[in-house]
Amino acid sequence: MGIADLNELEIISGSFSLTFVIISLIIGVTLILKYRSLKNRTLLTVGLTWIFICSSWWSRSISFLTIIFFDFALDAVLYLFLLNAFIPIAVICWIYSFFSLFEYESKKRILIAYLVICIVYEVFLITFLFINTAVIGSVQFYTASGGPLSMTFQIFAIFSFLITGILFARKSLESNDPKIQLKGKLLLVAFISFTISALYESIMPLTPLTLALIRILLISSAIEYYFGFFMPNLLVHILTKQKESKEIE
Repeated sequence: MGIADLNELEIISGSFSLTFVIISLIIGVTLILKYRSLKNRTLLTVGLTWIFICSSWWSRSISFLTIIFFDFALDAVLYLFLLNAFIPIAVICWIYSFFSLFEYESKKRILIAYLVICIVYEVFLITFLFINTAVIGSVQFYTASGGPLSMTFQIFAIFSFLITGILFARKSLESNDPKIQLKGKLLLVAFISFTISALYESIMPLTPLTLALIRILLISSAIEYYFGFFMPNLLVHILTKQKESKEIE
């Protein structure tokens, strides 16, 4: 077994997954380091959110590397564990981030509800990985198909990110500060890009071309997410200047 055993679709899937994971880890760690220097706790949780949100692509990336360098793919149980186990952590980190920036009367109840759902899911996930992996998913070579439990939670997680992300972005767009408005637009695009990519990849048949396009969109969502929380002043100046030029025209 080696890279010669991979077809075109598998090579594109592995290489783009690896690219997305590397970029996401860099972005997540960078946001965490910004937290250390700026003492803004939200940057810590949003950094952890993106590190763990990309965990669904860890298995494929690691298997791609082990196939190339060591001629073997990950064991099915380990593959499914890495594919699913860290998504609940991403959800909790993001919901905490969301409510740390915006006040809602029932935010404590919602946080507790999310925490309970995520803990229950983790318990069922680990249990079924040992007694019936088909409930979690199946692995073919180094790609996986989701089972009923994992697919249900993934859809719940994706739409949780999308809905709260839109609310988060909309609040930023209401600001009079051009920089905050730009951040809001980028976050809105990031969450929509991520949702389209994740859902399309989960439910639609893929060709090498569509897979490459979807993964490029996925990678762009990571970059948009980073700039949505930490945008250099130079980029703000460039984008606002372009906007002003268009308005004059």
